[in-house]
Amino acid sequence: MNTEILIQKAKMGNTDAFTELMKLQMQTMYRTAKAILMNDEDVSDAIQETLLTCWEKLNELKTDRYFKTWMTKIYSGQSVAIAAYTRTIYLPQKSLSDEELLEIIDFNHKMTYSIYEKNQERILAQGNWESRMAEMTDSEVDRIYLAYCASNLETGGGFSRALRQEENQRYEELNEQYENEGLYPETELNLIKTADEYTGIGAAFCEENSTYYIPDGAASDFEFLQIIDFNHKISYCFDRIHYEIMMGFREDYPKAE
Repeated sequence: MNTEILIQKAKMGNTDAFTELMKLQMQTMYRTAKAILMNDEDVSDAIQETLLTCWEKLNELKTDRYFKTWMTKIYSGQSVAIAAYTRTIYLPQKSLSDEELLEIIDFNHKMTYSIYEKNQERILAQGNWESRMAEMTDSEVDRIYLAYCASNLETGGGFSRALRQEENQRYEELNEQYENEGLYPETELNLIKTADEYTGIGAAFCEENSTYYIPDGAASDFEFLQIIDFNHKISYCFDRIHYEIMMGFREDYPKAE
């Protein structure tokens, strides 16, 4: 069943749809939590907390196609929180001096960043679509993240026209090939600020209404692959910069919700 249909049903309280939706994300959740926490018991706790949070807050998700981005933020945050909580720092009986407090703060930041770096190394070593994300330069990450932050998620979402039945089927097939067979587009998706900028040729993401523009005729595999690639990159860029904002590395960045 299409992911967006599952999301819509889950928002209406359909527990079967929610269960199926979570099963689709379970492998990614486990890999991310395991890389951060190492311990299977802590990983299980992080996943359970994520499932509960997703069920309670699913109706707060404004745009269904950003579900993976929204969920990534939740399970990454849960994993980092558990990692911080389960780390033991032994203290002297007397009151801590400012220097000792600063040493603890510095250690916590370095430990958390070390976990992040190890996770990035693990992703790169996999040689799949996730490693493709980790190979992105800072400027590429900035470009996609800022386009996402600038987009108007309240008024748009989805495609500029309804996909035909055969297009929907082909989109799902290409998405599977992207994730499992390494089928990637040769060039990036075009980003435009307003709908007026779309020429009717090729595919583009419009910030004005958070919509993917595609030609009136049948969309090509190449155009769909560009959109699939951009969707995956949004999730990765959101998670990466959200983490860096949390760590204080990007204090001047907008925090996308």
